Amino acid sequence: MPPEPPSARRISPDLQGEPAANHRPQRPHAPARRILPDEPGGSVTRERERALAALAARQHGRVSRAQLLDLGLTKAAIDGRLAQHRLQRVYGGVYAVGYTSSEDRGRLWAAWLACAPDAAISHQSAAAAWGLWRDR
Repeated sequence: MPPEPPSARRISPDLQGEPAANHRPQRPHAPARRILPDEPGGSVTRERERALAALAARQHGRVSRAQLLDLGLTKAAIDGRLAQHRLQRVYGGVYAVGYTSSEDRGRLWAAWLACAPDAAISHQSAAAAWGLWRDR
């Protein structure tokens, strides 16, 4: 009969039972603290961060305070992000997410968000946004 592979070998009955003399029993661990869904690291927070990142990406890094509140951030959370420089104030109620780029499209988004919902970008600004106009 061929020998059994190591993973299939059985422990002999005399090795089962009491631990070896040099084996130290494990201390009972304190139960892991459960992270609540809305705490940093919780699933709601991660989803909120993903939604914020996606929104900022679509809007060239700019978001409005109303959009942040719609995502579920509290006023205190927004103020905390401002203090940590994770948000930078661009205009009243409009923020750059994570960085302060002066990219033209980002500035247009910031201006539109500051004046929305009835705002429009027109003339040279609109032409520049569509790549039809360049300052010489």
